[in-house]
Amino acid sequence: SYLSSYMHNHPDICFFGEPYNPEEVFSSVPLNPKETMLNVKWRDNHEKEFLKNLWNQDRPEKVLGLKMPISSHKEALNTALQDKTVAKILLERKNLVRQYVSWQIAQKTAQWRLSDPEDRIKKSLTINIELLKQYIKQSTKKFVLLKKALTESNQEYLQLFYEDIFGPKKEEYLEKALSFVGVEPIQDLDAHLKKQNPEPLSELVQNFDELENDFKDTDKSWMLYGDEYSIGTKSIQIKKTTQKWKKYAVM
Repeated sequence: SYLSSYMHNHPDICFFGEPYNPEEVFSSVPLNPKETMLNVKWRDNHEKEFLKNLWNQDRPEKVLGLKMPISSHKEALNTALQDKTVAKILLERKNLVRQYVSWQIAQKTAQWRLSDPEDRIKKSLTINIELLKQYIKQSTKKFVLLKKALTESNQEYLQLFYEDIFGPKKEEYLEKALSFVGVEPIQDLDAHLKKQNPEPLSELVQNFDELENDFKDTDKSWMLYGDEYSIGTKSIQIKKTTQKWKKYAVM
């Protein structure tokens, strides 16, 4: 949500949001015709046509973007992946334990984004460790397959990590995303969103001791502790390209 809101606040970008959300067509701008474009059943039965209509929306901005699901709406995902006129940004999180915990908390509280810290709903919960392990395995596999598909089709993509856009070099990474889709960075651009679960996992997970014992001596144990935003602070380089993007997808 942070990257999406940041880019949507740029005057040359219209970011539709999450139009493929399973429960509702979430869009930051009106969609036309609303009889079909706001109809979840129609969208799910006409995935490719819905995507085409999104790209054809009459907007004054230079670049149109959306968040593309990688777990559902396979027909729309494959269409976007194969379309070389769509710039691809892969937004991945290294700390998949925290990602899973945040997702579970959002499901419980129905709070998916936060602009005012005073409105934050604090929540802790018990984690099903086996489901967490499945989530980590599936999420890792999905991004491996995405990168493989883009590489095999000779498509350049921008790889970003959640830890980068909240870390000490966040401005550098956010500006790289703007440059990648072909718009000029502007001063004081902000997403106006706040982190929703800043506490240590030991305060968010009620069965943390059990989780800690299960992950002990594994390659995932680091995910349970410390400052995750010091991870991955290496500068990234964006290749100069003559491609004039009009569309991009965050995956």
